[in-house]
Amino acid sequence: MALYHHEKFNGNGYPYGLEGKEIPIEGRIVAICDVFDALVSERPYKKAFPINDAIKIIKKRVENILIQK
Repeated sequence: MALYHHEKFNGNGYPYGLEGKEIPIEGRIVAICDVFDALVSERPYKKAFPINDAIKIIKKRVENILIQK
């Protein structure tokens, strides 16, 4: 499922450019987990976001990952 976690619902993702329900739900779930981990983890180039802030950011972006508006 990690193979599909960079696909986007609008078809602009990679590696295959899948769109909509072509993307396995498991890949979409992994995508959300990946974004959450990236947000709450400290990196050499950024500080970690507080968990509540990370959740707010994900809620704003979820339509690109899981659902189509």
